[in-house]
Amino acid sequence: MYHNTTGYRRAAAAILGDWTNFDGTCTPGYPVFLALIGPDERVYVAQLTLGLATTLLFFYLGWGISRKGWFGALIALAHTLNLGQLFFEADLITETLTTFLIVAALA
Repeated sequence: MYHNTTGYRRAAAAILGDWTNFDGTCTPGYPVFLALIGPDERVYVAQLTLGLATTLLFFYLGWGISRKGWFGALIALAHTLNLGQLFFEADLITETLTTFLIVAALA
């Protein structure tokens, strides 16, 4: 858990109707994601799923650019073997969702 995770959770609670602790310090994208998904355990599973989907999108992009399966696999592995991204998926921070949305927009 990072220092800004509680701010995301407070914003998610505000989105769900509890405006008592809302401080307006977070942009709404990730708190909406948290509000939709629910408890931390479900967010973790959702982020792992987004990580897998991002890997598949990287494969699709690499294959689409080169029309070679090995190149798509190389691009996908470059993302999958990035240990920083793997560790981010286990924490309640915006990196996994943001990476997925950017790669989905590129695809």
